[in-house]
Amino acid sequence: YKRQGVHIVVRHRTLEHLVTEVASELVAVDANTVHAAYTRVLRSIVEYFGVHAGYLRHHDRSNRSSTMIAEWPARPDSPDPDPLGVVFFQDNPVFAMCENLTVPRIFRPQPETEEYRKRVEKASGFKATSMAVVPLVTTEPIGWVGLIQIGDRDWVDHEIEALAAISTLFAQVKARI
Repeated sequence: YKRQGVHIVVRHRTLEHLVTEVASELVAVDANTVHAAYTRVLRSIVEYFGVHAGYLRHHDRSNRSSTMIAEWPARPDSPDPDPLGVVFFQDNPVFAMCENLTVPRIFRPQPETEEYRKRVEKASGFKATSMAVVPLVTTEPIGWVGLIQIGDRDWVDHEIEALAAISTLFAQVKARI
C-alpha cells in the first residue's frame, strides 16, 4: 500500500529475519558497492517498520560534524545546499545530543526538538516527525541510523534491540571500509 508518497511493502517476517537479511546484504560489500547496499538496507528497514524514511549518518570527529551517508527514500527535491547533508554538532541541539550517543534514543515532536524539526521540514517537507536514533559504536560513537515517522510512533523494546543489532552491522562495515 502507499503511505504519504512512500510505497510500503507489507511482509510477514520476523525481526530476526530482518537482521539476518541485513547481515547478508552487508557482509560482502566493498568501497564500490557500499552505498548501494546501504540504500537497500535502509529500504528494507523502512518497509519493515512501516515508517516514512530512514537514513545513515557518519561522524567526522576532526570537525565535529555529522554527514548524511545514505537515505531511503531519496528526497527528490532536496535543497542545495542540503540542510541535512553535513551538520555541525554545535549548530543543532538534536545533532549535539547524538554526537556522543551510545544508546538508542527516541525523539518526539516537542518544543526542545523544534529547531531540528524546522531543519527537517526545510530539507524534506515533513512538518512534525518522531525519530528513532540508534548509534553506531565501535570504541566510540561513529554515527547513527535513524528512522523517521511523520507524526508520532511508539517503539517497543524488541524493535529497538533489532535496530541496535543492525547498527552494529553498519558500524562493522564503516570500520572495515
